[in-house]
Amino acid sequence: MKRASIFTPDITVIGAGPAGCIAASTAAELGADVLMLEEHPSPGLPVFCGEAISVETLAAVGLRPEPPIINQPIRKLNIYTPNGKHVTISTDKVRGYTINRDVFDGLLADKAVAAGVTLMVNTKAEEVTKKNGIVVGVKAEHHGETLNIKSNIVIGADGHASMVRRSALGIPYFKSFVVCAQYTLTGLNIQEPDAIEVWFGRKYTPGGYAW
Repeated sequence: MKRASIFTPDITVIGAGPAGCIAASTAAELGADVLMLEEHPSPGLPVFCGEAISVETLAAVGLRPEPPIINQPIRKLNIYTPNGKHVTISTDKVRGYTINRDVFDGLLADKAVAAGVTLMVNTKAEEVTKKNGIVVGVKAEHHGETLNIKSNIVIGADGHASMVRRSALGIPYFKSFVVCAQYTLTGLNIQEPDAIEVWFGRKYTPGGYAW
């Protein structure tokens, strides 16, 4: 038989990615009692796309541009068009970085916990709960235990397949809008390590782009 536990935070955040961690940290710093749920064993894993970031964004979240967060500084952008031509935008200044998302997300989660957020990993939010049509909490599962969470505010930071969006608003998950593939490659001879390449065209990326 499943056990059931009741939690009553002021705010429940679903998802411990960058958006969830920053929302949770901000709320906790303002004095709210915040519970953040992450369905995976660790924030940042598995790694999803989004491993390039601007200088301004890294500074805004309070992280320094240094290893192990940073892979490479970015000073150049090469854009390849469908007809084979390309445009290069370059600068002497660093405009952004490629990053290790697992490290980046993990550090944001650490900052949230340091701000007073309660983080529960391996915890899957299953549905929002409503009263008179108003969201008043979340039902979740943690190692076979049912969690009944009552909150004044529920923040859905659970990605493109958001349970919160589907359960609270009835908006479905449009799978065709988020089709992508990602690979991590090693041992490459990269001629311009400080450049990002973006490719368009049916030959390489029918219906989308690659970078």
